[in-house]
Parts: sequence; structure tokens; C-alpha cells
Amino acid sequence: CRSSPSGLFDSSPFPTEMLMEYLHKEKEIDCILFLSAAVDRYDMPMLVHGLVETFLKRYRDVVNPNLLCVNVDLSGAKPGFRDAASAHPNDIFISGFSDQVLRFIADRGGGAQLAHVEHIDTAYSLQPANRHAVAAARATAIGKVSAEEKMDIDDGEAGDEVNAATSMWRTARVFISSTFRDMHGERDLLTRYVFPELRARAARRRVNVFEVDLRWGVTEEQSHTNKSLDVCLGEVAKCNFFVGLLGERYGWCPGTYHRPPGDEFEWVDGYPKDRSVTELEMMHGALLTPAAARGKAFFHIRDSSFLGDVPKDTKNDFASESSSARQRMDELKQRVRTSGVEVTDGYSCRWGGVADGKPMVVGLEAFGQLVLEQLWNAIKKTFPEDDEVDSFASERILHAAFAEHRLLAYAPRTNLVKQSVDSVKRGQRGGVLVVQGDAGSGKSTLMAAALKQIAQDVPKVTVISHYCGAAPGSTYLPLMLTRVCRDLKVKCKLSKPLPEEFQELLAAFPALLKDAAVALGVGSCLLLAVDGVDNMEDAYQPQSLQWLPDPLPEGVILLLTVMTSGKTAEALKARSKPLDIVVLSGLNISEKAEVVRSSLALHRKSLEETAFNNQMKLLVTKKESTSPFYLKLACEELRVFGVFEKVSSHIKQLPSNVPQLLQDVLQRLEADHGVTLLKHLMLLLSCARDGLLESEVQALLSGCQTQLATAPAPAAHTPRSTAFSSVKKNVSQPSQHSAKSNAQLFANMRPELMVPSSAVSHLLRSVQVLLQPTAQESDGHLKLAHNEICKAIGQRYLQGVAGTGQETSAHLLMAGYYWYQADPDLKRSWDGHSGRAFSELPFHLASGDQWSTLAEVVCDLKFLQAKADAGFASQLLQDYFADGPPGASTSARMRTFTAKFQSLDTVKVFQSFLSRNLHIIMRSPALLWQQAANEPHDSAVAQCALEHGGDADLDIIVWANKPSAINECVLTLPKFPQAVSCLAVSPDGRTFACGGLDCSVKIYMLATGKEVQSFVGHGTPVVACCFVGRDRLCTASHDGVLSLWVLSTGHRVSVMTEHKRRVGGCAGDPSGKLFVSVGWDGLMVLWDSADGKKIAHVPVANCPISCVSFHPEGQFVVMGCWDQRLFLYDTLNRRKTKTLKGHRTAVKAAAYSRDGRHIASAALDGDVFLWEVKSGFSVGQFVGHDMPINQLCFTLDGKYLLTVADDWKVKVWSSHLGQLKSQQKFTSQVSAVCQLSKTAGHDSRVFAVGRHDGNVSLSNGSADLSASLDVHTARITCMCAVPVNESLFVTGSEDKLIKVIAIGHEPGNGMLFELSVTAVLSGHDEPVCCLAASDFILSTSHDFTARVWPVPSARSLKGGSSGAPAEITSKQMFRDHDAPATCCAVSADGKVFVTGGRDRMVNVYIPGRTGAWVKKDDFWPSHNDWITCLALTYAGDQVVTGSADFTLALHSMSDGKLEETFTGHRAAINCVQIKRGCIVSGDSDGIVKLWSHRGIELTTLQGHSERINAVDLTVPGSGAVAKPPPSTKWADLVSDDDAENEPMDWESTGAPSFGDEGINKLDMTKVVVTSASDDRVLRTWMPFLGNEVSCLTGHSDRVLAVAADGDAGLVTSSLDCRVKCWTLQKIPPDVATSTSANAGTHRGKVTGVAVAPNGQHAVSVDRSGEIFIWKLSQVTRCNGGLPQLEATVVCSLSTGQFLKSVSMCHQDRATAKSFHFVTGSAVHGVCLWQFLSDSNSCWQRAVFTYKPPSSSNVVECYDNVVADNSIIMASMGRTSLVVLQSQLKTDVIRTDMTRQPSISGALDKDAWIERLLLTNNVLTVCMGRGKQLLSYSPLAGGKAGTFTLKYTNKAGQLPKNDSAIKLVLPKVSSAAAVGSSPALVSLNDVTLGVDGNDGEIKQWSAADVDQVGQFSCNAPVTSYTTFSAHGGQLVIVAGNSLGQVFFLLS
Repeated sequence: CRSSPSGLFDSSPFPTEMLMEYLHKEKEIDCILFLSAAVDRYDMPMLVHGLVETFLKRYRDVVNPNLLCVNVDLSGAKPGFRDAASAHPNDIFISGFSDQVLRFIADRGGGAQLAHVEHIDTAYSLQPANRHAVAAARATAIGKVSAEEKMDIDDGEAGDEVNAATSMWRTARVFISSTFRDMHGERDLLTRYVFPELRARAARRRVNVFEVDLRWGVTEEQSHTNKSLDVCLGEVAKCNFFVGLLGERYGWCPGTYHRPPGDEFEWVDGYPKDRSVTELEMMHGALLTPAAARGKAFFHIRDSSFLGDVPKDTKNDFASESSSARQRMDELKQRVRTSGVEVTDGYSCRWGGVADGKPMVVGLEAFGQLVLEQLWNAIKKTFPEDDEVDSFASERILHAAFAEHRLLAYAPRTNLVKQSVDSVKRGQRGGVLVVQGDAGSGKSTLMAAALKQIAQDVPKVTVISHYCGAAPGSTYLPLMLTRVCRDLKVKCKLSKPLPEEFQELLAAFPALLKDAAVALGVGSCLLLAVDGVDNMEDAYQPQSLQWLPDPLPEGVILLLTVMTSGKTAEALKARSKPLDIVVLSGLNISEKAEVVRSSLALHRKSLEETAFNNQMKLLVTKKESTSPFYLKLACEELRVFGVFEKVSSHIKQLPSNVPQLLQDVLQRLEADHGVTLLKHLMLLLSCARDGLLESEVQALLSGCQTQLATAPAPAAHTPRSTAFSSVKKNVSQPSQHSAKSNAQLFANMRPELMVPSSAVSHLLRSVQVLLQPTAQESDGHLKLAHNEICKAIGQRYLQGVAGTGQETSAHLLMAGYYWYQADPDLKRSWDGHSGRAFSELPFHLASGDQWSTLAEVVCDLKFLQAKADAGFASQLLQDYFADGPPGASTSARMRTFTAKFQSLDTVKVFQSFLSRNLHIIMRSPALLWQQAANEPHDSAVAQCALEHGGDADLDIIVWANKPSAINECVLTLPKFPQAVSCLAVSPDGRTFACGGLDCSVKIYMLATGKEVQSFVGHGTPVVACCFVGRDRLCTASHDGVLSLWVLSTGHRVSVMTEHKRRVGGCAGDPSGKLFVSVGWDGLMVLWDSADGKKIAHVPVANCPISCVSFHPEGQFVVMGCWDQRLFLYDTLNRRKTKTLKGHRTAVKAAAYSRDGRHIASAALDGDVFLWEVKSGFSVGQFVGHDMPINQLCFTLDGKYLLTVADDWKVKVWSSHLGQLKSQQKFTSQVSAVCQLSKTAGHDSRVFAVGRHDGNVSLSNGSADLSASLDVHTARITCMCAVPVNESLFVTGSEDKLIKVIAIGHEPGNGMLFELSVTAVLSGHDEPVCCLAASDFILSTSHDFTARVWPVPSARSLKGGSSGAPAEITSKQMFRDHDAPATCCAVSADGKVFVTGGRDRMVNVYIPGRTGAWVKKDDFWPSHNDWITCLALTYAGDQVVTGSADFTLALHSMSDGKLEETFTGHRAAINCVQIKRGCIVSGDSDGIVKLWSHRGIELTTLQGHSERINAVDLTVPGSGAVAKPPPSTKWADLVSDDDAENEPMDWESTGAPSFGDEGINKLDMTKVVVTSASDDRVLRTWMPFLGNEVSCLTGHSDRVLAVAADGDAGLVTSSLDCRVKCWTLQKIPPDVATSTSANAGTHRGKVTGVAVAPNGQHAVSVDRSGEIFIWKLSQVTRCNGGLPQLEATVVCSLSTGQFLKSVSMCHQDRATAKSFHFVTGSAVHGVCLWQFLSDSNSCWQRAVFTYKPPSSSNVVECYDNVVADNSIIMASMGRTSLVVLQSQLKTDVIRTDMTRQPSISGALDKDAWIERLLLTNNVLTVCMGRGKQLLSYSPLAGGKAGTFTLKYTNKAGQLPKNDSAIKLVLPKVSSAAAVGSSPALVSLNDVTLGVDGNDGEIKQWSAADVDQVGQFSCNAPVTSYTTFSAHGGQLVIVAGNSLGQVFFLLS
């Protein structure tokens, strides 16, 4: 292209017409390359102006938004990229040209350019080159932040997270002062019940509560040295609150006062001597300054009346020590009473006895509750609740608190902390620090300590820490990553908004880390610390660490705590850089002692460490005391142990390992709370799927108690511990303890039946040591902390007879509870408000063996709707897999029951429904009921919806013409951010892998579509993936990089960079030991699957290799290349074995069949060939796709071949060749058939068909062409045509007769032909076996003879008045066989014939000198059984014989030498034919096989169910000629250098051909085979064409990939960003399947729909030029009240035009039999049609066609039309509105909308006319893509009308207030009609809108603009209109891009 002299773009040499044709016909292209030379003022940016710019913009809008436009300036001196003015990312400008430029275009033409640039840092591990410059730029960029972001940043400036949050968590210490011996009961109550509850309440205010109980905190040593006062007063001074307990005892009085140092204790020096420590504590705690102590000190004086019940031997423990002591106690009490602090005088109690050697009082409940409330009120006053903070701030506080808790009982492991700090200092430029240790070894504590030290010792470090388990959701990767990124944004002051979707956030995380490091500046570093990755949920495989970039950006340090072994540890080994590892071994002696000291010191307790009583040594020498978890449990046991004097013995009795210690803990808790209550709680927690909420526990425990109370009492000898298990017998009885009865139990639960709240609270606080450590900070979510605890519960409560059925009972109880929560009235209304109940109910029903109840629940639409509304739509499908997702670890029993459950008919129907509609329900839960109503009418789902249709939230839009069968698509995954380019199914068929254009790799469950793994690591789009064995996945990307992943751990084993260009494909061998990759660099590389090491590097071709596939046995691979060839390679012997040639364009895909005998390959031009591997020959084609095929594969069972293409279709082919062309079923068995010549009076093939009942008829393969003629009295055994007389054929029968049948024409009885018997040939004594004919007739018989008969002459045929058939006798008879002569054949020239018999002999006859036939030779074919059939080649030089030994043999006629043996049949062969080297044979199993004359089996035709009696073969060009031509080849299939592979040579037998060139190449696609069988069916086949058994439609863009699973299913992906799973189980086993389109479905995209004014007919048109006329019935109502309408296609027409629009003539007086409509075409202009119908037929005719002359070479496109009788309005081009006068057939008005002054300023500069619509006498012109609407209202009196501008907002919603702009246009004589689909339509107070891309039709109320309805059309809506049917019923007619037309009733 050059510029014109004027400088404007000169389009004269430019292919404008071609480009506009691509646009108007919407032909998809991926890349346009413009080559030009700069001359004068011309430069490259001008290529995007004018016509080219217009084309590019609209083409990207309408056809392909990813079109790549490369502009190359050939005049450039040096190749390179140039800047240009275009803003579109796919406009590339290049100066100069080179091979590299061409390679760039090829590599990036697939849409990978943008992704390549965006991920280039990931692909090449790039780091910022100059951090100073980048940091400066970042500092400038972050200067512009919003107020909200500024507030976030300010919040993050508080400093280090641990230090900053410490002040937020406040500490409250409560000192308990009392005497020791008489206050055991009160202290136990406070320690075990009051303070746990108080801590739980205070935690919600971020207050830590610690009680200081010095009952045994003062050691014996301290007592002897008189230091107890020092300790006690010191503790009192540290406490915030004081609780004094006073009884009768005064307490111990030290001889001297050893006070703590400090001025505040000076008062002790002057205090009277011989006072008790208790009094001194009370003085310092409250009585010295009573005013300050008010509200913080509380005294309780005990009522002494209980002393009368105390036995004498223990009364001294409660009575005063002496009279002086009594006096001093009375004085103290009086001082307390008069102090002014809060005093409880005379709290009640009663004698409780001695427990564990301790005298106790009981009845202290009121006392305990009073203390609790006093302290709680004091805490609330002292520590006011903070202002509410957002969830992220709350999470930061919780994580900081978690770290602080860990440091409270921390034993400084100085060396490990120092090692961690040093590692951070060394790795400030980036690195990974790993803290590794076993469970319970203190990893979290060490990380918290290390971070605290790092904050002090390492300058300029910013810490982001995350503790898994510290907060709700902290173990879920999406929530964890969101929190980390939010903290990064705040602390590093980043302004870039964070993505909302997890996948987008995951992809952006590496860049976010890099930006954060840059923003911190030079010399700073970012430390990201994550604790407990092993404890994270399995979703998204966080243990694989793929969410962390590798390598890390410079300046980013990663600190992880992980288990010593496990998935995370394995993933760390695969990191690209070495790790700094801190190994946490067991605690040493000093560390163990420090852990114990710090743990007990929290409660001011300690152990003796003297030489004579070293309690510490007793504890730290325990076997498992090296574990912090063990020490934590042990210290907790010692803390609650009440007898200080017996602590030593108690330590000795503590078990030495964790399991036994847990049993002691459970035993102690049983003693405290009762066996039953504790056991119930433990069972409930262990059976809960995800823990229990604290609010649920009381109800569940109450339910257990009620069940136990109503169960039969256990026998007297039954131990108490088995009482709960005795209920098991009733669990399976629905009348007592089923889920339903348990739900009723909770519904009837009365307050007095509930377990007291105090008891539940005490229990929960007591078991905190067994729960996850942050339960009290995590909104009451209770979960067991360790797997060891679960094991301990199982061993204690679920073993033996006592444990039988306990789990089932617990599950049933929880099922009943959640049932009641979800359905409070228990009437199946499911109107509960607990989303958790809907989530948990199905799980517990399944776990409780309530399978029938589970089926009732999950097959209840009301339940499904309620669960979806509650936000759990994604779980709906998982409820049908009660044993967990496929692949989950479950018991065999559970899997068995689940399989039975899934086999229930109703369950299968509902599961199928949800699978197919889940993607819609997840997006719009309110549509669930509507999707159900639109299921096939007879399905259980539809019946349920129709019965309860009024319960739907939105108005149901009824799909009137819905299909009667369920779609093959069983699952559609939610829309991906970008398209998935490759797929692979795992060897076990349970999961599949997706590689996407967004560079990600994901693993999904096939059954549920649940994502189970994701991998991040590629820097460019992933183009190939394959499973290698069961635990490896190989992925390949656009940049030539391969990655090998371990599925079990999720880490990457190896990154392989052998390929220098894009990887074309990869494949794993079946054994999983190796895999192969091929690339665009022409290389094939073999890799070891264990470690990804290269095994072999093989240069294969000098061109790109696009695909590769492994042989099923693993030794061979096939590769497809751009040079049109396929290569077969032996991986074992490392050599190329074959080269296959035959494709005309580049090979895109190839695959081995499952048996390894064939290869299927697809080329760029859409050809699909099937190759026979052994010979390398092409044996057939699969023809059906309209556009290039992208991928193909065979199903795992080998039955089908799957192909996907750019035509949006997925086609399923029978894996063996043979397309059934037609078939005809007869009333009796078909025993013989022969093809007659076309000159017999019919243009198509005509067959004579003989049957077992002796009847003969003519057929075209699908219908009779003549009436049946009763010819024989017995079975017809054989037939043949008479070559010398086309009107005759001959039949032979078991009645021993041969008859000649004549064909007559035009009999006048509705048939084309009539038949008559003209001659009878009699002479055989036994049934006739076979016939052949030339210029004579040959027959063989069971009488051992062969006879030669003359062909009846015209004179000898039936004639005259007698009408009797002529009697003809044989000319010769031969008796050369010693057994029945079973078969015969005559050469084409009639110069030789042969016979065969049961004597296994073949006799050869030729004419003698006298003209009589003589026997020339005989030979014995190599058969082991009878010869049943034979056939001669055309030249008569070879004979093929079939035998009862299942084989065929090919012999030379010259010497009888065996040339080939054909094996493959599995039954006796009954018939055979040979033509042009092609052999067809049929056997007794109903199998038809085709062979090459060289013994190669070409294909098998399967379809007959019984014996094959006859076959016929038609090969193009096999007619007779005078002289046989030389041999020719089928195809040039193998390369010259493959000497062992000779090409197939059908013509070598001398087969003739026609044409001036003499020899024509055989077209295998036109070969026809006919077969006749005892199954009474005559079938006609195209044997070398693929048999399309199904066409799967559902994708709305080009289908990119396909993979087959092992359960008759497949997975596909498309450019529409959808992945769909399909089933092939609905495909009938019979190959007879029509390939035509479904009734009512267009072949192409629907471009226009219109409805006749009377509503009785509709018209739809598509891009292929097809017109459908629909007949519409009246709207009726079904039983459920929903409207119904029947819409059927009554007429169709293929115009050959590219139709763009259609409109009815609304002013036409349309009737039920006649109306007019108008179509607009891209090329053929505007056409007016008339539709007429009568009782017999419907037809259409074109009234006139208008196409204005054009002075330019631009094709005018009429995209939209509306019309009446005289006026047609059409949009032409982009902005022109044309008004045509139909009578004058010319245009009267043309106007450019964008040039109207009143609206041009309001329109987008790129707007164009997209739709025209007429509603309520208003013409609407839609400009742009549905964003702007112009409404033209013709006014009365011929005045000009006005356009009103309407629009939708950015959210796609209709605003309530419209703006209006007036536009004056020339008047129009009458109103116009609706033509196509606008974005908005108003009708009957309803407004409709279309989201074209997602295929959604939305319905709003015009009054309040509230959405009232929505319908998904499965694909982009391309046209739609509305009309009001009879009774005001709104009917929507819509067409989509898949060719579907929807009639919707709202």
C-alpha cells in the first residue's frame, strides 16, 4: 500500500472488498499482516486511519476482539519495533523485516503477546535493574492516594505488628486471698469454673485474665525460709483486682516480716507483729486504701452454720486455730465490713466431704456466679470496649494476640532465635528461612520470638506475619492471601487497588511483593512470615507453595514454619534457591524447665527444684517432655491439682507420653463434669466436619441428655460408660432416633430440659486445653487442636461394644439439630436462616446412614433453593457425593453406600440437573426454580418445579420450545478470567488439568467441578499439559518452558528449558516413566518423569512440530509437523520408523487409537485422516467440521474419536470408519442384494433386494422404489445384475429355480418401478447357491454342479397373450466339485469364470476353441474349512476367497499362488466383493470389514445384529472400459526414504478410471458399501468416512481443547472462557445416527428473528442464509399455572445468502396462511419474501430484491431492517439509515445518524447502528453496542418525529430518569416494525435487557425498575424480539450464536 499524491490513504490497490467480506460474513481470522513501504509523507501510523482503522475497530467489536494487527514498514533500515499512536495492545508496528520478525508474528499470533509481556518477569526471573530509580518512581506514584487509602496507610504506621498490638491486648490479674486448709472448695470453684468463663468473656474485649492463686504457689522451701510474705505481697501489688475469702481460720503468722523491697511496702515495717499472711494480703490489696479499691476489690465472708455438719476429725480444718486467732479474725472481718469496699457477708455453703484428701464445702453455685459477675463488671469498667474496627484490623489484632500468647509461656531458645535473626540479616536481599520441626515442637513460639527479636536487631525491616489458626479463615488460602496483600498495601503504602477475585489476586501477588520491596526503598527489606502452612485447608493446595513466587523478588525474605516431613517440606526442596533451615529438635533440660516455669508462673505457681524435693526434675525427665505440647498438658494438669503437698507424687504418676497423658486429662475432666457430659461433647467435636459453634453446643448436649433419658435403661450390670451406646439399637429405627425424630426432639426442647448454661460454659472452659488455642478469639468456633486428641477420643469412647454406633448416633443427633435449624416448622418449607445448617445437614445425614432421607432432602427444590440463597450454591453438587469428592479418603463401606445412593433414579436426575445448571445457579441463585421448570417435561425436576412454581423468588420465564431430551453437557465450570488452552484427564479419570492463557494451571474434580489444586510458575500462556503416571503433571508454555509438578505435594520438580521456541505439545507414556515434548524449534525431547532430566534430544524436522501422542503401549510416538507430514518415532530404539504424507496443510493434532492400530490426524484445512499404523496408509477421512480443527483424541474405551474446531462444535465420531448413509428395514430377513445400473431409470443407486420369504423389491437404500414381487416359494439365496441388459436382474433360490426379473417404468401406482418375472431357468436339483453374469449367466448349486445359461433375448422374454415366463435351459453343466458348489464369479470382460465349493477347491474356466467353456485349472486355496464365497478382480488375474475358517485369501489366477491372507473376522465369512483393490467381506456375526488387496484391514462396519448375507461395493470409476489402464496409487502416503513402507496401490489391479488424463486418483470418500442381513435391515455405508454419532453444542466461541475421561465422558474448553464436561452415555450403541442439525436449530448464528402481527408465525434467519418459518400455537396454562406454547418449524429454506436481519411487514394483512417479511443481507441487499401455506405444503418466494449500485468496491451491508407494505427501513454500513420504497424498488431517503447536529455530540465517536426496533409505534435505533438508544416516534399529521436518547449505566441497569435529545428527520408514511434485538425493549409495563456476551435476558418492572426475571440462553444472544400473545401474555423470541431459537413466556 502506498499513499496517494494527496497524502490520503489510497484504497484502490487495497483489498477492501475482501476485508469487508470478512467483517460482514464474520469470518474469524487471528492475525493480519500489513506490508508497506514509506514514501513521502506516508508512515506506519497511517495504517490505523481511514478504512483500515474502521475495519479493525468493528472487526474487533463484532468478530474477534483479540485480532492481532502487525504493520511492517519494509523500508526500515534496521529491524525493530516502532512506537505508534494506536492505543490497542494488539496493534504492533515493526520497522524492517527479518526471520526474527516473522518468528515473532508466528509465536505471538495466538493472543499470547499481552500475556507474554505481563508475565515476562515470572518467565525469566527478572529483578528490578535499578532499585533507586524504581523506588523514586514508586515514591512519586504513591503520592496520589485517596482519603480512604491514606487512612489505611496511617493505620499501618504503628510499627511492628507484634509490638504494636501488644498494647491492644490488655492483662487483668486477679489475686485470690484466703487461708488454705478451709477454702479448697471455693478455690476449686474459682479456678475450674469461674475464671475460665471470665477469660472467655474478657477475650472478646482483648483482655487476658489470669488468676493468682497461691494455694500451693508458695513452696515448702519458701515457707521454711519465711519468704512467703515477700512472694504474696509482691503478687498482690501486680494484680488489678482482689478477691478476699474469709472463714473461721486466721491463717499462718510468720515470725518476722520479710517484705518485698520498695516504698509501697514500707507500711509492713510498722504493722503489728504476729499477723497472718492473709491479713497482710488483704491490707495491701484493699484495706490500706479502701477508696482506691472500690470496684476492684471484693470480699466474701462465709456463713459458718455449716460447721455443725462437719465431722469431728476434720472440724479442725475449718475452726479457728486458737482463741487469739479467732479474735484477730473477728477484728479483720469487722474492718472489712466497715471499709467501704464491696462485701458479701454470709455466703452459704454446706459440708461436702473429703475429696482427694481435701475437706470440701459444696453448694457454692450462688457464690461462684456472684464472683463472676463482680469481676466481669469490674473488667468492663476498667477495660472499656474499643471502638469497632474493620475485619482486617481485627485480624491483625488476633494474629498479634496469638503471637503474644505464645510468648507468655516461652522458654528462650536463644541459639535458635539468634540463628533466625542472623539468617534474616544475611538474606536482606531476598531468601527463604525455614523453621522446621515436628508437631508440638514449638515452631509458632519460636517464630513469634524471632520476629520480636528481628524487630529490635534488624534495621529497616517491615514484618508481615500470619499465624494459621489465629483467626477465623486464617487457614483458608484465599482469605490468608487477601489479608497478607491488604497488610502489604497498608504497610508499604501501595496505591494500586487489589483484585477482588482470588485467582486474579494470586496472579498479582508476585508483582505486589516486588512493588512492596521497591516502595520500601534501598537498604530496606520485607519479611513475610507464615506459621503453620501444613495446617492450612487443602483447598487450592497451599502446601505446594505455588502461591509464593519462586524466586522471591529482591528485598523480600520469606519465613515459614513447617513440619519436618510432609507436602510443604517436599515443596520447599523444589525451590530454586537454597534455604536457610532452622531445625527444631526436642527441648533440652534447661529449655524444658523454663517452659514449665513460665507456664506455671502465669498463675504464680512453681515447682520445687531443691535437691531433696526436685519436682521439676521429676517432670522434665519424662520420656516425651522434649515436646512443648506434652509439657503444656502436664502443666495444665498440675495447675488444677488441688493438693500442694501431693504435687510430687502426682508428677510421678503422670504418664510419660502424650497419648496416655491425654487419657488422664479426659479422666480428670470426667471426674469434674461427669462421664456422660464429657463423652457427648468429645464425640460431637470428633464427628463434626468443621468443628462446632459455641452456640450449638448447649442444644446438642441437651439433645444427647434427652435421648439418654428416653432410651431404655441399661441393665444393672451395664457399666455407666456404656449407657450412651445402648441407644444404638434405636438409632436405626426412624420412629425413635432417626434424623427426623431428632429434629422433632429439638423442636420440642423446653428450657427445663436444657443442660444449664453454666454447666456448658464450665465444661467448655475446662476443655480449652484440648481445643485449638484461639477458639475463644475465633467467634466461639470449637475444634480439636491435634490429631492425637482425636485418637484419644476414639480409643476411649469408640472401642469395643461400648463404642458401637456412637459415631452414627452423634451424626444423627447433629443431623436432627441442623434439620431443625434449616426447617424450623418441620414442614419442608426450609425457611431457616442458618446457612451453616444447610451446609452441614447433608453431610451428617450421609454419615448417619440416613440415605433415603438424604435423597428426600437433596431432591427437594425448596431445600436446594434455600441453600443456594444462603450462599452455598457451590456446595449443591457436593451433597450428592456423600463420601466426599472422588479421590477422598473414605471407608469402603461409605463408598459402597454412596454408590447405591447415587444409583437412585431421582438422585441421578437431580444430580444431572445441578451439574448442568450449577454455573447459572452460582451466578444467579434465584434462577434455580426456573432452570428446573425448563427441564424436559417428564423429568422429576420439572414436575417438582411445575407443582410448586409459585414458590420461586423471581417470575419464571418458561422456555416453550425446550428440548425433550437432556443435554449431553453435564457440568459447566464458572467462567474463567481467560480461556483455557489445554486439557488433560488423570489416569484414574477422577480429575482433569487446565492450562490457561492467564499462565495458570489448575486441577478440578471431574464429578463436581471443584478446584483441588492450582500451580503458578509459567510466565507465558500454558499451551500443553499431560499427566505422567499418577503423581506427575507436565505443563508447557508459550516460551518453550516445561514444568514438572508432583501432584501429591503440589511442588515443582523441574523446570526444563531445552526448547528454544514454543512447545507444540507434550505426552506421557502409559507407564509414567518418561514423557516427550515437541516444539516449534523442530525438536523432540524425551524426559525422565522422576526428576525431569533429559533422556534424548532429537532434531525431527526443519519446521515447527505442533503435536505429539504416545502409543498405548508406550514405545512409539507420533508427531505432526507444519510441513504436512507425520513422523513415527521409536523411543526405545531411538529411531524414526515412518513418515506419513497426505495432508495438504500443516498438521495441528494427532492421536493414537486405544488399540494402537490407527492414528487420527487433523490439519489446518480441517481434514481429518485415519491412518493404519502398520502400513502407514491413510484408510479414511472424517468430514464434518466447517473450520480448522484444534485438537482430537480417542475415548479411553476406544469407541469414539473426539474433535473440536473453530466452528464452536464438538463432534463425536465412531472410532472405526464407516458412515451410515441410509438404511431400510424390511418385514423379513434380507438374504441377497445387488446394485443395478443407474441407467435403469433412476439417477441414484438402485438395489434389488431379495428376502427369506421369496419376495423381491427395488430400493434406494432407505425406501422402496417398487412394490414387492412374490418371485420364489423359498428363501432367495443370491442375486446379480445382467450387464448386457440394464433392465434385467437374476435371482436364485432354495426352491432350485433361477428367475429373470424385468424392470418396468412409471407403473402409475405411486412407485417409480414395477417388476415382473420374464424367464425361469430350471435345471438344478438342489438349492441354488450363487449367481454371476456377463453376456451369460453362471450359477452354482448344492448339487455339486455349475451351469452356464444364456441371457434371455427380447424374443424369449414374456410376451403375447399368454404372459407366461419363458423357460430357458442351460448351455453347459460342470460337475468338477466333490461337494456343494457354493460360489462363483465372472471376470469383467467375461473371458474367465471361477467356482468354489465345500471341497475347498477353486476351479478356473475359460472359453475353448469351439466357444464352449472348458476347465483350465484348479487349485486348493490355503483354507482350513469350506470355501463360502469368492470374487474376481476386474482383470480376472486374481481371486479372493472367503471361508468358514474366518479368513480370506488372495490368489494369483495364473498359478494359484497365495499372495495374501486376511485375518480379522471372528466368524464364518459369508460374502465377499473386490473392486479396484478394495475388498469387502461380511461374516456370521454381522460384521462387515474392508481390506486393502495387500492384506491391510481398513475399517470395520458395525451395526448389524445378525448374519451378513450379502455385500456390494461401489468404487468411483469402476465402470467398464475397453482397456485397463496402468496401475495408479491411492495416495502418496509415505516418504521416499521409508523403503519398508510402500504406498497403497488399489489401482494396481488394473482398475479403470475416466477423464482426459486417463488416470484419476481414487477418492476414497465416495466409496459405497451395501450390506444385507438376517436382522431384516439393508444398510448403505460410506466406509471411508467417519461416522458422526453426535455433535455437542454449547460453547459460544472456538473450541480449543478436548480430553476424554474413563467414564464415557469428555472435557472441552473454548475461547468463551468456559470449560464443560460432557457425557457420551446418551449416545446409542448403534452407529445409525443422523448428522443433521437438531430440529429448530440453525446451522449458524441466528442473526434475526421476527414475529407475524397475528402472533401465529415467526421467522428466524442465520448467517449461513437459512430461513426457518415457525408455527406458534395459542398460549395455554399447565397444571402448575405456568404458561405453555408450542413452536414448531413448518418450513425452511437455504438461500445461500449471508443474512443479517429479518423483519415482518406489520401493516401487511397477515393471515394464518400468508404474510410478508424482509431480510437484510451482507452482500445481496434487501429481499422481500412472501410465505404461503395450504393443507399440503408450505413455501416461500422472493417478491423482490434491492441492491443499490455502488461506485466503490466496498460491500454494502444491510445489518438491520424493519418494514411495512410500502416502506422498508434499513441500516447500511455503520451509521446510515436508508428508507426504501418497495413499489419503486429504490431508496428514497439516506441519512447519516452521526451527522445530525442535535445528537452528534452525544454519540460516541465509534458508535454505529446496531439494531432497529419498532415497539408501540416507536422506532428505536440502537447505536453502539447497546449503550445508546435513539427512539424515533412518527407523529400524526405527517409531521417530523423526534429521536429520544436512552442509555444503560455502566452496571448494565436501566436508570429511572432518561435524558432526551430531539432530532428532526424527514417524515415517514407509516410506522415501522421490530427487526432485531435491541439492548432494551419496553412492552406491557415490562422492560427487557440483553447482556450479549453472557447470553442473559433480564426483565425489569417498568414502574420501579426492579428486576423481576432473568433467563440464560447458554451463549451470546445475537437477536431477539417480543410480542404480546393472546390474553396479553408476553412472549420473547431470541436467537443465540449457537443457532438456537428460544420462545420464552414471561
